Amino acid sequence: MTDALFTPAARRYLARLTKAIAPHADRLTRRFRALLRRRGMDSGQIRAFLAITPAAASRLPTLRQFLEQVDYSCRRLAKLNVQPGEARAAIQEFGTLLDETLPGQFQPAREQLQLTTILALNEAFYQVREAESQALFGLYRAETEAEGLDDLLRRFVRILTQAFGARAGRC
Repeated sequence: MTDALFTPAARRYLARLTKAIAPHADRLTRRFRALLRRRGMDSGQIRAFLAITPAAASRLPTLRQFLEQVDYSCRRLAKLNVQPGEARAAIQEFGTLLDETLPGQFQPAREQLQLTTILALNEAFYQVREAESQALFGLYRAETEAEGLDDLLRRFVRILTQAFGARAGRC
């Protein structure tokens, strides 16, 4: 996702929002971490969630860097099998924590940042599940087209090497 989603005015308003959040970022992060633990999230899931909050945005120098971090962390959440509805609910709960900290302030910028994060989350879940589906379809095709066990194993290794982004694979 790029910062092209935001007009210059929106980027300026988001910069003011992140500046206002910065003094509260550590406290917001601690509270959100505790909330995620109560929800049963593991440490990897918690790290990924903490990276997509406005508090995380307040720690980075540019919106572009934050959006890159959001893309990566949303894919991480998808790979860690956090359900999309559960992820959206957690993001909205951070919004509630932010409401307590900055009541009635920066609402349009907060909403736009939250919607952008949810959009990135939905896109990441689609991409990860699509890649998994393609790998499974490839394994199915390999099984039906293989001319024997050795051929099947070579095909499986080729498909799984590609699916997992490995540099090499061996039978």
